[in-house]
Amino acid sequence: NVDAAYRVFRRGDAVVAFGETPARGWAHATLPICALPRSFGFSVNAPFDVVASRGALRTSAANVQLRQQISGAVLDACQDDELRAEIFDFLKPDDDDDNGDAFWGACRREIVDGLARGGVACVRCDDGELAPIDAVMRWPPEASALAAALRSFGDRRISVGGRRLARRAPAVAPEFSVEDLVEWLSVYDRVENDDAIFAALLTAEPHLWPCIRRLEIIDVGPGCHEALDNGLLVLGGDVAAPALNIFRVTDGGPARRKFLERHGVPATISVKDAYAYALDAAARGDGAFTDAADESYDERWWALLDLLRRAVAAGDSSLLEDPRASTVIRVPLVEGEAALAGDVNQATFLGAPAFLPPDLDAAIGALVG
Repeated sequence: NVDAAYRVFRRGDAVVAFGETPARGWAHATLPICALPRSFGFSVNAPFDVVASRGALRTSAANVQLRQQISGAVLDACQDDELRAEIFDFLKPDDDDDNGDAFWGACRREIVDGLARGGVACVRCDDGELAPIDAVMRWPPEASALAAALRSFGDRRISVGGRRLARRAPAVAPEFSVEDLVEWLSVYDRVENDDAIFAALLTAEPHLWPCIRRLEIIDVGPGCHEALDNGLLVLGGDVAAPALNIFRVTDGGPARRKFLERHGVPATISVKDAYAYALDAAARGDGAFTDAADESYDERWWALLDLLRRAVAAGDSSLLEDPRASTVIRVPLVEGEAALAGDVNQATFLGAPAFLPPDLDAAIGALVG
């Protein structure tokens, strides 16, 4: 009994038969005619118009009509829950193995287009669930940097723009792109194997760079990640002031270092340049100084004074001649408040004139060490 050995579906004069497992199918007109392309894992039977040798189909309107009936029978088969979940095991979702056969290639496309139009949940996503074709995206080539980045997420469910990753998605589904990776990282910005992520980001076109610079994916310390645009990042050296948004990047792989260098992250920075960066931010009221009422207010100003102290200790007292030393810099008072340096009494700071309150003698001694 053929129906017992196969799952058989009929529409019009056409019959399609699915075995227990996919196997290369054959076209029959009662008797076998020819093997189907390798993308077909099921067999068909219909009163085809064949050539005299019975080894091939003629190009005829009758055969086109039968082909459409075959496509319809496959769509009917996908109403069966079990077969619907297996359809892309029995029908390869792209045309790599159609061998240039226009007739059967058109049949495969008719089936895929019908599944897409019908919103049939027939694609097995990487998370194990079934989804319609318009809710999935294809994997990039396995050997690509982008695929390596995706593998670094392990079994985490990845969804972008309402589409989920599916290795068996048909060719009509969009392929996961670097732009999708950037969008995903804007939501999920903690990465386990970040060198694979940075290798993929290195392939991004310049129009994506502004978005990439806002991704908080740069490891600057235990449990702390920052974006390129969040402050001043340096690869090494001994100058760092997180309270002033000056961060030293932790060690990483070669792809991350290349990525950071491409985006202008310097190898080191001088104390003088760090102080100038922080003073400019304080004068503009941005960066670490955007919110003057922030609870880390005192910490920022002490960090700025520490950079000034280090620069002066290195023999550069010219920074004290900058008028902003008194009109921008705030100094913490003993009472826990803060005031502009120009509004308090003048004192001596490491032998150079500085605007510091007299009641900070003990605190300055501790700061200088």
